[in-house]
Amino acid sequence: MIDIHSHILPGIDDGPARMDETLEMARAYEQAGFHVVIATPHHVPGTSWNPAPETVQSLVSHVNRILVHEGMRLRLLPGMEVGLDLDLARMLSKKALLTLGGTQYVLVETPFQRLPLNWEQMVFDLTAAGFAVVWAHPERCRQLQNNPAPMARMLQMGCFLQINWGSILGYNGGHVEKSAKRMLQKGWVHCLATDCHDAVSRTPAIGMDGMRILEEILDPEAVGVVAHENPVRILQSKPLTPVMPVVKPKKESGMRRLFSWKR
Repeated sequence: MIDIHSHILPGIDDGPARMDETLEMARAYEQAGFHVVIATPHHVPGTSWNPAPETVQSLVSHVNRILVHEGMRLRLLPGMEVGLDLDLARMLSKKALLTLGGTQYVLVETPFQRLPLNWEQMVFDLTAAGFAVVWAHPERCRQLQNNPAPMARMLQMGCFLQINWGSILGYNGGHVEKSAKRMLQKGWVHCLATDCHDAVSRTPAIGMDGMRILEEILDPEAVGVVAHENPVRILQSKPLTPVMPVVKPKKESGMRRLFSWKR
């Protein structure tokens, strides 16, 4: 499996503070069946979470060398989870920010309360510059929980939606769980990710736990698309495969069931 959203790098954001914690997360990733993880530290303009691309790339290389020394097969790739900003397209074009594994896909953090009024212009600028927007955990945005229409607009604009494994497990509350499952049923989700921050509470194991829930919502082919195929396609810079909405069988009326029983 491939995880496209992880805060596994040490001492760079709200992920692990030390290298030993990073290695603990790496072991948990291997036990959960992951073989590639894109390290996506936060990059939020105007805050202390604004690492330079060179810093992230150097740290990824350093961790990979330690993983080899420790006999682990897990490999990290560089990326970022970037906050919304009108300057994103220019910064990405100047390589002042990192995309997912060096592809055209950029992981954009969805705000937890509401989208800024100019979010559509930001998306337009990014797509015009040749980037593909992957919205991280939109199910956790309060505005989108109450009004999912902007997510439909995101899809119309060619964006892709990534939900967290923990969301469908109810780890972020009932409203988030309901929103995530509704998105899956509508066929709006392109991939899932751990958004892992540690090896204890926000652990890679949620991918294994979430798979059972996912299989209750989607058919096996769709599960393969969002859990396996599309993360691979991101690394291959290929278009992501959409998933068809879940069609629930219509309930028969009581009278219809009665006559059917008599037949």
